[in-house]
Amino acid sequence: MHKLIVLCACLVCFFFTTRARQVQHVPGKSIEAAMADIELMAGNKIPDNVKLVGLGDAAALAYEPVRFNTTLAAFLIRKKGFRNFLVMDDNWMVRPLHHYLSGTRSFDSTVIDSLVQQTIGNFQYKTTGFRTFLYWLKKYNLLHQDKIVSLRGIGAARAIPISYFMITYIYPLDKENGTSLSTKWGVPNYPDSLAVKDVKEWYKGIVKNRAFVNKNKALLAACAEDLAYYDATSRRAKQTNVTQYMDLTVNIIGNQILQQVSQRSILYTSNDFIARSNTRLDYIPGRPVVSYTGMYLHEQLKEGYFACLTGFSDTARLLLVNRQAAKIVDSVFIAPQQEKLLYQKKDRFFIPEDTLVLKQYLPAELPTFTNDAITIVPDTAIRPLDALFLFKNLTPGIKPVTPN
Repeated sequence: MHKLIVLCACLVCFFFTTRARQVQHVPGKSIEAAMADIELMAGNKIPDNVKLVGLGDAAALAYEPVRFNTTLAAFLIRKKGFRNFLVMDDNWMVRPLHHYLSGTRSFDSTVIDSLVQQTIGNFQYKTTGFRTFLYWLKKYNLLHQDKIVSLRGIGAARAIPISYFMITYIYPLDKENGTSLSTKWGVPNYPDSLAVKDVKEWYKGIVKNRAFVNKNKALLAACAEDLAYYDATSRRAKQTNVTQYMDLTVNIIGNQILQQVSQRSILYTSNDFIARSNTRLDYIPGRPVVSYTGMYLHEQLKEGYFACLTGFSDTARLLLVNRQAAKIVDSVFIAPQQEKLLYQKKDRFFIPEDTLVLKQYLPAELPTFTNDAITIVPDTAIRPLDALFLFKNLTPGIKPVTPN
């Protein structure tokens, strides 16, 4: 009888320990299978008044955070009515991928793989784990044409070449003026400053025709957006002060995000961009502390912004990019002591119930490139996060795509 009691006690202990450690198991399941785990863990944790949920990866090239965060995103899309999925990349490049994912063309994984390679610049969105989510999103959109989810780039990394306006907008909409401007721009050393003025004059003239505008509304709206982006990044390019350069970048990105939150939106990027914190750029001389996107979103949206971060409690084995040597480097990181201690309690934490436990928590972010370390620097008066999900270990993000 005594042995039976001990056995039952062990089984109960095992059951609750297994339930308590659900975060690590999500990445090993398909998105569809793992959504039930997400609902148990976080189904009622995000208030209905939240306009934007930020999902942060502790390491951009790790497998576990991308699989967990994209499954959480799928849950928010299916169960909570989120309609925009935002990635930290330039929208003028990401658009072709969005058009395919939101369109009626049949599902083809090879098309998605090809578009990812052609349009995505951020390494975080080139992993097999992220492509698994894109496969799911395409299938979801095909089945829910009345609830289409838009993939949108939110970034300011790559400058738009002037030729892009010609190829994408002027020639398709107005071949006669396209031919004329091509001849004009063919003069040796014709400056971009004059060419962009030509594009703006062309745009001003063509939008006077209301019937034409109504017929080509989407393309002309994209052109206007890209012209605004071109101007903003051109102004930033003249800035030599690191802090002011970063301030301009945050404003460009932040304004793009705010334009989307009339519908409930998800921002998926890395911890440093999601946390309500500043960031110290340790790889730059003087290690300047700059304001980042999460703080901007907090100032603009207040309680309408919900920040979810990830971390790990043991080791992270990652493949980092060495720019100088142009190669991939196998690197191992040991978890901060704070996360080891937190993981002994449980693997997920939420505000407000875990406010005391997370009071001294310092969010962390592992680098994507060697020698590009950063430090997240919270403001003591502002909580940096609303939810924390901890994995035991992190592994490289290059793994077979999980079927759904």
